[in-house]
Amino acid sequence: MSQIKKDNNLQKKVEGLIRENKNLKKKLSKLRKVANDGVKQSKPKEVVKAKKDPQECDSCRVEIKKISIYNLEFDICQKCKTRTRIK
Repeated sequence: MSQIKKDNNLQKKVEGLIRENKNLKKKLSKLRKVANDGVKQSKPKEVVKAKKDPQECDSCRVEIKKISIYNLEFDICQKCKTRTRIK
């Protein structure tokens, strides 16, 4: 009888260790993915084109913003409200 209990206890310990091993493998794979992403991100990136300087209104020298209304694009000055149709 005591041999059966020992076998059951050993079986429970083995099953517990197997579950723990699976969980640790999952955590390790997640950490590998994170580390691999970090390596990919640390590589030099391609040169990004510089943005154009914001356009300025000819009369008041305030920034012009592009606005789209019903598939029509306009440049609108924020101060004097003049607009120019682009498309």
